[in-house]
Amino acid sequence: MTITMKTTTSAMAMAGTATPSNAGGSGLVSLTIRHRDNWFGVKQWWMVDVRGDNTDDEELMSQGASPLVARCMRKYGWDENFSRRVLLAYKQFLTLKNETQDWEKGELSPCCFYVDLMWHEHSSDLQNYLHDCLLLCEGNIVYRDPDAALNKANKKRKDKETRKVLKSRFGQFYDEPLWMNKIKANETQGGAQDKGALMRFSRVFCKQPAKMMCSGSNNKDHITSGAKIKHLD
Repeated sequence: MTITMKTTTSAMAMAGTATPSNAGGSGLVSLTIRHRDNWFGVKQWWMVDVRGDNTDDEELMSQGASPLVARCMRKYGWDENFSRRVLLAYKQFLTLKNETQDWEKGELSPCCFYVDLMWHEHSSDLQNYLHDCLLLCEGNIVYRDPDAALNKANKKRKDKETRKVLKSRFGQFYDEPLWMNKIKANETQGGAQDKGALMRFSRVFCKQPAKMMCSGSNNKDHITSGAKIKHLD
């Protein structure tokens, strides 16, 4: 699949397969991305099923937010509740990126340490990340600058402005302790432990057992849980 879009050399470098479509410097480049059948729409993408209760379809389980949440749980030791909490904040961040068309300049900063970790994990899964951006951000790829924190003064300014915009945009759903990085260590693993919660997902998606435990308690963070997953036409 070849996609032509406006982008910058930084986004081209991230994609790795971009070539200029003309010599006039118009900013149009062609990205060659292997075709993927999307099993989710924009709303369904954010549904989480880390237990794999609703499907045994390996391809289906490799898309959407579920593998991203499960990966963060395994890698960082977060329980399921906290992972969903971060996912909600990540959703808000990408929503703002899309609404303000901040796909490449990076004016909106991942001012939450945990959101930045989740964004890092998402963008590291490059093939899915490119397709997910096209789906979630109206055909645009959101560039993540791995060196953004090197300019400390600029990062501090952007963090402050991003929190201000987030609070204004999401009101009561703005998670101030999370966005202000005021999370205690035990809050990332505070749920009831359920050894089997992640095992089934890992057998389907990762082909190996998961060692990380996750919370089995109900979540109230407005990220849909346990919804039936269906193939989209």
